[in-house]
Amino acid sequence: MFRAGSWSLRGQGMQFRSFRNNRRKHANTSKRDVSSNAGKAANAASASSSMNPVLKSALISGTLSLAGDLVAQLLTGATPSSYDAPRAARMGSFGLVFYGPYQHYWYAALDRAFNAKTTRNFAIKVFLNQAALAPIVISAVFAWTLGLQNKLDEFPAKCERDFWKTMTTGWKFWVPAASINFYAVPLNSQVLYMSCCGVIWTAYLSYSSSKAQAVQEGGDTKGRKKKG
Repeated sequence: MFRAGSWSLRGQGMQFRSFRNNRRKHANTSKRDVSSNAGKAANAASASSSMNPVLKSALISGTLSLAGDLVAQLLTGATPSSYDAPRAARMGSFGLVFYGPYQHYWYAALDRAFNAKTTRNFAIKVFLNQAALAPIVISAVFAWTLGLQNKLDEFPAKCERDFWKTMTTGWKFWVPAASINFYAVPLNSQVLYMSCCGVIWTAYLSYSSSKAQAVQEGGDTKGRKKKG
């Protein structure tokens, strides 16, 4: 009986050791899986953060400029059959090629020149954003859209007719937007934030541009009819 009890205890001990070893193996496997998943997530985050910042700004601005024009067309009653893809492409390419990269360098330059968090620097940034950046962007978008339509000769008339109106209307939107940008948004997120605001602005700009063009074409048509 003693021997039988001894073998029984040994068997139980072996079972316990086997169970403990299996638990350890399972724990080590789980740790490796967690570590592997964490490593993959870290690599993905690193890849995202290591993207060229100019390219990142270009892609953000291009995508959101395209979205802004889509919103504008929907607001004017566009349907899938009447959707103006070339017009949307013009606005998207403007954001991709010009506006996104330009914003990246512009905000970086403002941050370097007026880095201290003071009321004076804040006011200067907001002022320069409207007095220096806005005229360049408005002129550039007019030239870009007309140039891609082979109508660059209309640029002077376009500026004379719409520049000041677009500029002053923009102040009502961009001054508050820029104030939030320079007060609360970190530098590495400013292009994203302003591009999101730009969806609304691009929608307005694209809408007003197409509306003014429609009015002008309507006037030209009436003039031809009278002459006829």
